Amino acid sequence: MSIANATTGLHQLCSLYLFGQPDFPQAEETFDINNFYDKEELDELELHSFEPKDKPKNVLYHLNTDWDTFPGSMRNSTASILDAFFSSIGTGITGKLNFNSKLGITAGTFLSSLLANKIDIPFLSNKISMFNYAGRLMRAPLHVFDSTFSAIGESWSGSSLGNVLTLGLSALGLSNSLKNPKDFEEHNELDYQTINGTLARSSLHNLQSLTSSFAQNIYKHSPILGSAITLGLTGLNFALPESITKHHLSWKSINGVLSQNIFHFTDSLYAGLGSLISKALTKSKIASVAFLPVVFGLSFSDKLKDIMSKKLVFTEFNAKGIRSAMHGLDTITFNLGTAFAKTPFALPFLGAYSLLSYSSALAKDSKLPKIPEFKIPLNKVGALIHRLPFDFVESVISETSNKLSQKIPSPILFLLGPAVSYKLGSLFKEAKTPFNTSTGLLLKHLIHFWDNLLTSSGYQTGKSLTNLVFTENDKPNSGSILSDGRWLTSEGRIVSKMALGKQLAS
Repeated sequence: MSIANATTGLHQLCSLYLFGQPDFPQAEETFDINNFYDKEELDELELHSFEPKDKPKNVLYHLNTDWDTFPGSMRNSTASILDAFFSSIGTGITGKLNFNSKLGITAGTFLSSLLANKIDIPFLSNKISMFNYAGRLMRAPLHVFDSTFSAIGESWSGSSLGNVLTLGLSALGLSNSLKNPKDFEEHNELDYQTINGTLARSSLHNLQSLTSSFAQNIYKHSPILGSAITLGLTGLNFALPESITKHHLSWKSINGVLSQNIFHFTDSLYAGLGSLISKALTKSKIASVAFLPVVFGLSFSDKLKDIMSKKLVFTEFNAKGIRSAMHGLDTITFNLGTAFAKTPFALPFLGAYSLLSYSSALAKDSKLPKIPEFKIPLNKVGALIHRLPFDFVESVISETSNKLSQKIPSPILFLLGPAVSYKLGSLFKEAKTPFNTSTGLLLKHLIHFWDNLLTSSGYQTGKSLTNLVFTENDKPNSGSILSDGRWLTSEGRIVSKMALGKQLAS
């Protein structure tokens, strides 16, 4: 067989796996995220508004994998299989490493990434994109590092010295950021659109995982102590000077990312408090059923109008503190959804919700009830509360989907999932799925069911292969971060935030 024939055969095999057809699809116009979000919302999502101008001619660089259109979201489902596959491999390997190996990998990855930011190093200095298929496929193997550093941070959270050093580094990052207010605009050391920037962010993720696990460990040790620290930090936040509370933290610079560890810590503290409350609520059917309607109704109260209209700019210190507090509500909602998914009412509920989503966002002519399209801002207190019912549904969907995935042999979905995803995406090319509209969120939940099936299959497939080489870890791991910032549990279930995943595991 000639090299040309072998290459053609490889392309056809790749196309069959990804698209369910022997030939690659036609190239598409470059996705423009500015059509969906303004500057503040892009900061909220930690996304750039630009794409690399010079792209190779390969069609994979010209197929969009955005999260704001139905086809792009479905292609991201394919990438999520591979993300989960490599995540499970990283977790399995990390369980066999000693302290020196973990420290060496962390320091080596971080320092080499910084070096590649200053000088051109083959591969490390290469650019990648989150918005085209080639970039997402290139990003997938790097999840070995994401899960490795997630597991390393979690393993170090039992060390008092490690916890003190990490919080000290966080305070140092905040201090440096305060000294240089232009840090946000001037520095971009952690550009996720380069391989070195992605790896640097991954290596720092062990500190995020450590602080989050540390907060959960406090609640494990003493729920009373955890609650006292959480409420004490709430009072402290109100006593901070305006020079700190009004300061903006970069999500692109080292100082900004280190500073954000403070809020990964407080996020998990409030998640721990929310977990305690949700356990109490689930003991009473009336209380658990009434919680969401009561909270949702309060958001429309005239007396709370000023609070509900308050804008929480994602990069502002004070806003991050308020968002941490709202993790308590997020956790209660998530846990109630998980509990509801285990009842006989879950499947009828999801059936009705799916029909409502289809009629509202996909069907052109339907006599079924519809939810009108309306804007749900990403950065207002009231809007975040209005998202809670959607978060409840997302929790029900992910738990139900995860249970279903346990009954399907993982290699089947791992092999057939990508092609099915592409074909499903092609059915509704015009449908939009942005994070800031009602119909966008409806569709995201339908896709979320499929996402969980695929990530679970990818995770279990990778885990099975890893166990052929290494014995299975005795100590369970809470999971790792995904490309879009969501959290992947050790069972392959996707949850929206690390703090939720950590409290679920604990």
